[in-house]
Amino acid sequence: MQEQFYDLVSGRKTGISASILRSALRLLEFPYSTVIACRNLLYDKNIFATHHLPVPMISVGNLTLGGTGKSPMTAWLCQHFLEQNLQPGLVSRGYGKGKHNTNDEFLEMSHRFPAVPHLQNPHRATAIQELLRAQPVDVPVDVIVLDDAFQHRQVARNLDIVLLDATAPFGFGHIFPRGTLREPVGELRRADVVLLTRADLVDEAQRQEIQQRVLAINPKIVWGETVHVPTALISPDSTSEAIESIRGRSALAFCGIGNPAAFRKTLERCGVEIAKLMTFPDHHRYSARDVDGILRTARELGTDLILCTMKDLVKWDATAATIGKVGTRPSAAESHKVGTRPPGGCVGAADWNAQNAEYRSCRPAVGNLPSAPGSRQPADCETCSYPAIRAVLIEIQFTQGESAVRECIDSRVRP
Repeated sequence: MQEQFYDLVSGRKTGISASILRSALRLLEFPYSTVIACRNLLYDKNIFATHHLPVPMISVGNLTLGGTGKSPMTAWLCQHFLEQNLQPGLVSRGYGKGKHNTNDEFLEMSHRFPAVPHLQNPHRATAIQELLRAQPVDVPVDVIVLDDAFQHRQVARNLDIVLLDATAPFGFGHIFPRGTLREPVGELRRADVVLLTRADLVDEAQRQEIQQRVLAINPKIVWGETVHVPTALISPDSTSEAIESIRGRSALAFCGIGNPAAFRKTLERCGVEIAKLMTFPDHHRYSARDVDGILRTARELGTDLILCTMKDLVKWDATAATIGKVGTRPSAAESHKVGTRPPGGCVGAADWNAQNAEYRSCRPAVGNLPSAPGSRQPADCETCSYPAIRAVLIEIQFTQGESAVRECIDSRVRP
């Protein structure tokens, strides 16, 4: 559905029906853009109140719907502040939160930065106040990173960082639903730093054109360019393996992120033979049925690996906890105790066992990678075996402007 929408609004889909649909979406764009313009005007005129809080605020956001790389940038900021001996805190809206009041972004950041406090609440000012009150006196929060907050203007910030995806930086020229812009491009006048993400996916002339358009709107913007680099493979038990180990191997890939096409391109650049990419909605929470479908498909395709993003792995692991621990293997004596979970075991819940008799004795083996393409993992029992599952850890690397961006950030945090 998401790819079909992008094909439509980008103009890649042609024909009379596509033209009619774009015209209908253009009509719907007008009331939405009017509301956005009125809201921004009320904030600009200080009619809508803005909360000023006692610690520096750094916002990471974007102009468009979909994934531009906010999570890797947020991780980069956390690492930057920790290296400066500053204690960062994270506040995000929490799209797609589940019954434990967390979502994939929370789980991923908690996994990568367990010492960084993180609260999720649509009311960011309330979350910030709660986070500051909850911190121990001897470990105060020095700076707050606001995730996906460029349009959230209720909280004053010291620095606004806006990410533009090089492959569609200006939302196909239209505000949602005719395009993918959240607000007009002219609102970049509020930004302090603009980063062109996935800059390696376009040529130099296109990068220059994008930069010139941004600087024409706001000449004071600090400009930077980044690429998304896969740096490691992460297993469900958090061990790390070299990214080079997947080159030349076949994989079933799956993801529930804002830009699945970018994930495919990342895997292709790693030299992976993608047998199939299974896509799910952004922030999708995997059910037992989803897990079963992914495992069955991988086994039917005979792939060497199952690959996903870190956001997907943390949700997969959370789902697996309800149906059996993915990533460990029970002893022979314990592996067929239906409905129990021995130490280090992987036996599923009763309802899972009842509905999935074929799998009730074991869960997928996810130990070390097969030694050669086409080789299989040892089975947990005699009835089945699965490829190893790994998350591809993706981090940002600057190709232009890193020093200027760091200096700008530090000047706002430590004026």
